[in-house]
Amino acid sequence: MHEVDAVTLLRYSRHAVERMAEQGISRGMVEAAVAAPETVSEGDTADEYTARVAGRRMRVVVARNRWPTLVITVYWIVNQEA
Repeated sequence: MHEVDAVTLLRYSRHAVERMAEQGISRGMVEAAVAAPETVSEGDTADEYTARVAGRRMRVVVARNRWPTLVITVYWIVNQEA
């Protein structure tokens, strides 16, 4: 698994920054989700962190094997497909 802890430096793709602005998601919210996820789904090139933040479910997709950790995209989960 791609280990990310509370002190890990996160970088954000342009896409992630745009999605965060559109959806009212702060860097602090992303950091909280990555530091304490409910679930982590491992993929070949990216891992998906799902967490409850501010009473809502969020998904954060990060690239595998990148340092600093690269956040690819972030979004609120609007249904229960988590």
